Amino acid sequence: LDDREERAGVKFADADLVGYPVQVVVGSRGLQGGTVDLKARASGERTKAPLAEASQAAADVLGTTL
Repeated sequence: LDDREERAGVKFADADLVGYPVQVVVGSRGLQGGTVDLKARASGERTKAPLAEASQAAADVLGTTL
């Protein structure tokens, strides 16, 4: 969880630098639509998942990138 008072781009760059295997992005538009965005670091693939299934979706992405 990156709750720093930084711009989103700074947080994304830091997540790549640290090497987080999956980024789960919860934005205001996604919240309105009930979705989250996921990015797999290894492949760069981006997907959307229902907010209620975010945890399982992240686990699925991890399973396919290991």
